[in-house]
Amino acid sequence: MSDRQSRPHRPMAIPIRVFLSFLGGIGLIAVGMRMGQTKNAPGPLPGVMQIGGLLVCLWALYEGTRSVRLKSSARPVRKVWGNREVAVTSEGLVFFIILITTFIAAFLGKSNLLLLVFAFLAATFVLNGAVTNLMLDKNHVRRRLPRNIMAGETLAVEVTLENRRRRLSSWLMVLQDQISNSREILHPRVLFRRIPARSARSGWYQVRFGQRGVYHFGPLKLITRFPLGFVERGTVIEEGGSIIVHPRVGRLTPTWRSESADAEDLMRHRRSRFGTHDDDFHRLREYRTGDNPQAIHWLTSARKSELMVREYHETRDRDLIVLLDLQGTKGKEEFDAQVERAVSFAATLMVDHCRRNRGAGLAVGLAGKSTFFWRGASGPNAIPHLLDELASLEAGVEPEICSVARKLQDLQWSKSYRILVTTRTAAEVTELLENGNGHEQSDARHPFRVIEASPEGLVRLVVWE
Repeated sequence: MSDRQSRPHRPMAIPIRVFLSFLGGIGLIAVGMRMGQTKNAPGPLPGVMQIGGLLVCLWALYEGTRSVRLKSSARPVRKVWGNREVAVTSEGLVFFIILITTFIAAFLGKSNLLLLVFAFLAATFVLNGAVTNLMLDKNHVRRRLPRNIMAGETLAVEVTLENRRRRLSSWLMVLQDQISNSREILHPRVLFRRIPARSARSGWYQVRFGQRGVYHFGPLKLITRFPLGFVERGTVIEEGGSIIVHPRVGRLTPTWRSESADAEDLMRHRRSRFGTHDDDFHRLREYRTGDNPQAIHWLTSARKSELMVREYHETRDRDLIVLLDLQGTKGKEEFDAQVERAVSFAATLMVDHCRRNRGAGLAVGLAGKSTFFWRGASGPNAIPHLLDELASLEAGVEPEICSVARKLQDLQWSKSYRILVTTRTAAEVTELLENGNGHEQSDARHPFRVIEASPEGLVRLVVWE
């Protein structure tokens, strides 16, 4: 999906009022010419009728060519009855030319046979329009959407079309959906070949979201050309919905883990320290001289007829504090890409921490067009909420990074790892934080590690899958 608005492909559909006007203008010219051929011509009336018919034809030709030029735009066809839309297709245009030619030849040539042919052709057109209009009655549409999806994944949307008529089946129905956000508009289509009476059929279309954010679905449009394809009729169905597209989550490289505080701590202490006053229960073992008697597990000792004590491992899960600084400028596509990299890297850090360090502390501060602050325990339950906030976050011209950083620096977590992901340069952010929060003593003890969201800075830290 591109950043530009995606315009749907529309067939050559000219509004039916243009053809009716053109037919009326031809009729005026023919009547004026016929009246002028009579012996008792009523003064200048035949000439006025011919001139008026010529002007109407010229106006119809202008409107027709204008509609053809705009056939690829997203402009809807003019509505004529409620929420119904009517347009003449390219096949209908050829049929109209044949119809008008037959009418002129029958009227000027005084041929009853040609007039009968014209009547049959006109009846066929009217019957086709009536059947096409009948196909759109008593239909019900349902759409099934998940709550969220990740950018880059393919989504299969299921739509169900139900025919509630008692006897007549629906043939060749096209269901057109609309997917839009602040940057683009998409119009996927699903074709239903036949839907029997009192039955429903399901169809699917696939869409791949390349950008994070909230996408809105609807309204739906039910279109048909059955049976002869001369007229395209459509009805608008107000069936809405939305889906949250989460930022893309990658995989942290071994380089990142070797540079993190946890990896450094594990390298310094290859063996876990044991003790009865540590954090996590590890196993039961036999009693040794010097063990704490309070750690004896009496039930197991009675069952095995020997003293067994509880052994604990010291937990090494460290808390994570993430500050995301998004400064952007409108109209720069390359800067938008840098913003997306920063958001995706921050999302990768949060997801990886929640999956690997359950129960450890996690604090998140977002500074962009709006600010957001969250703190709590890491785990799978925290991931959807944080990704929802990242999906809707927009870059700001002057993010309030100092106020968000102050809230994070007030957290007195002894074993915390503080990371600042920014779209600016490290020197600029460091100077901004020092000037804004230089009086904060906690920042001196636990400084942020600044990571620039440039391709060169992230290529060795994360792999995008």
